[in-house]
Amino acid sequence: MRKLNLFLLFFVACSVILYPQTIKETNNRIVASLIISNFIDGQLPFDFLPEIQKVKAEKIKAVEKIRGNEYTVKPSKVPEKGISFIEKRYVAEFDNNGNISKFSSGEYRYGGLVFEFLFDYAKNGNISGAKLLVKDTLGNVNISTTYEFKFEGDLVKEAKKTENLIQVEHTSFKFKYRTNGSIESVYADSRTESLYDFDEQGRTLKYNAAIGKTYSYDKSGKLAKVAVNGEYGEKWESAYNYDKSGNLTSIKTTGDNTEEMKYTLGKNGLPLSASFMFDSQGELWGLNYEFKYKK
Repeated sequence: MRKLNLFLLFFVACSVILYPQTIKETNNRIVASLIISNFIDGQLPFDFLPEIQKVKAEKIKAVEKIRGNEYTVKPSKVPEKGISFIEKRYVAEFDNNGNISKFSSGEYRYGGLVFEFLFDYAKNGNISGAKLLVKDTLGNVNISTTYEFKFEGDLVKEAKKTENLIQVEHTSFKFKYRTNGSIESVYADSRTESLYDFDEQGRTLKYNAAIGKTYSYDKSGKLAKVAVNGEYGEKWESAYNYDKSGNLTSIKTTGDNTEEMKYTLGKNGLPLSASFMFDSQGELWGLNYEFKYKK
């Protein structure tokens, strides 16, 4: 059963002038997100990471996304509200520049594992290292691995996993830059075709894999649609909707099935909760989320 890719969303910042996002910070977000995405099910950009400008403006130190368990919606039953059982947690911590300093993803139950990523940044502000710790729910480290960064001047040219203790889809990423220093494309392992393409603002344009994705934006720069070509020729499209202030309120996906994610926002436009509904020819099930912030 195809599910909504919960990592294909944007949350819009409204304070670009007061808190400008530099090319360096944008590149750092891309590199860190790529490493994280290699271990969790998702593509860039992640849905619950506020844009860098928003992190600075709201002085956000950490954000947590809590996922509840799936439930079936019967024809005579209304969708459930809130979370009765925690399925997963995703927690991102930020430094004073809005960079991801720590990220954890895990199933906090018996036998569950927690992936904890630690990122280092050099004095020039560039991301310079990454380490992954795989822990059990008691905090014991079972496996650790690091990423080796190769540079060309101040720019990261390659990020490569040094140990093969953890099986992942990609062991290395190589980066192609524009003349202004922004990341244009990312190549995985020995691929000759790019895995990701980005515009000069760091927005995802294409994801080239077995399931290909093309991203389009409206005149204000907000993500408007994601067109998906499935592995077996199937096609579907996700449309993004915003309120008058430019905050994401819902995403609706149409194709063989219908999916919809609806967000409840706080006064600052950041999501407080979300409900996801999946309709496959009359078979309806749901999923709820909560979002927490530390300042």
